[in-house]
Amino acid sequence: MCKAFVKSSYFLNVLLVFGLLQYTTAIKANSKADELKKLQQKLKEAISDTARITTLIDISWYYLYINTDSALTYAKNAYKLSKLPTNIINSASALGVTYSKKGDFENSVKYNLEAFHYAQKIHDKGNYSCLLNDIGSNYFMLDDLEKALKYFTSALEFSHDLETTYVALFNLGQIYAVKGNFTEAYGYFEKALKVAEKENKTKRIALIYNRIGELFLDKKNYPKSLYYFDRSLNMLGTDEFYYRISCLRGKSYSNLGTGRYAIALKTALQADTLASKGAFVNALSDIDLLISQIYDSLRNPSKSKVYFKRYAAIKDSMFNTEKNERITFLQTKFENKQHEMEAQQLKQQAGFHRKMSYVYLIIGISLLIVLFYIIKNIRQTNKILHFEKVILTQQQENERLEKQNLRLKLDEKHREILTHAFQIQQQKEVLLIGA
Repeated sequence: MCKAFVKSSYFLNVLLVFGLLQYTTAIKANSKADELKKLQQKLKEAISDTARITTLIDISWYYLYINTDSALTYAKNAYKLSKLPTNIINSASALGVTYSKKGDFENSVKYNLEAFHYAQKIHDKGNYSCLLNDIGSNYFMLDDLEKALKYFTSALEFSHDLETTYVALFNLGQIYAVKGNFTEAYGYFEKALKVAEKENKTKRIALIYNRIGELFLDKKNYPKSLYYFDRSLNMLGTDEFYYRISCLRGKSYSNLGTGRYAIALKTALQADTLASKGAFVNALSDIDLLISQIYDSLRNPSKSKVYFKRYAAIKDSMFNTEKNERITFLQTKFENKQHEMEAQQLKQQAGFHRKMSYVYLIIGISLLIVLFYIIKNIRQTNKILHFEKVILTQQQENERLEKQNLRLKLDEKHREILTHAFQIQQQKEVLLIGA
């Protein structure tokens, strides 16, 4: 009982730190009916991206406990616009909070880690503790207590004011309470109490008394648990439904443990009335089971049966609601995953086409270079062939001229021989005539 109760109480406290109780949202929205119009007008008039991002985040916060889908849309738009580290920190953090509100703690961790990464890049230590607390809170809800403990411890190390110190100390107390480590849990709650007292935050002091009461209840130290539950109740206002329910339920369990059934029944019925009035279904279910147990101890089986049936009916309704919400959540998550995969595929395809364009360009350039060298080589070869042809032609011409010259010389010699022979013949004839 203690782990589930502490966990649900813890998560509601996280919401209360931001002042965002669901049953007060409508009142808050009505009291600021024109706030959204002002923000939308401010968005229209925004000139710089930073101004737009800031306003988009403000609108996201406005919608957070009115319409989480709208809150997510505005946070996403702010995130898409963000380029500067400071803007990324703010928009990613807003996305983290919104996903946490929707119960998508995995995505909440993802964006809070991104915000923390950018905070580290620009040494924005003022945001460290808040972001680490947010990351730890999500791991807590994911039942990863060791990671939650790690981040809460780091959040405490980087806490720089009473606000962040209180949240980190309280969170560490919650972790150790769930782990069943009474000494550590009590120690951190005591430290958180001192910080709350310094701040003079009555609600926080009452909350810690309530948590310490639960610690003693879990240890079956009923006098101590009753003492702290009473102290918490005395500090709470009449409109603090959830905390009053928690204290009354704790008192009822303590009285049941000591055998004071009539007092246990009285406080349990008071808690039941408040839970019905505030529409706290989870608490109402637990209280109906408690009342059934008390009536059983009082040997009133008919009444016990009535409240057990109420408990079973609420549990069935909660199961169906949770199942439908889980199906819707998983379907949305699946669709988002599909969109992410499609976007990734398109990105990969674009990258592939870009790479292939480079490959084709390189191949084209390579072919041009090869073609250039082939043409150059052909031209060079043609030049050599032409040169060889010219030389051969010249050689042939020279041979022809040499032959022609030789023939002329031979003809000349032949003529000379004939002339000489003719002259000898004439001389012979002259000599014969003279003889």
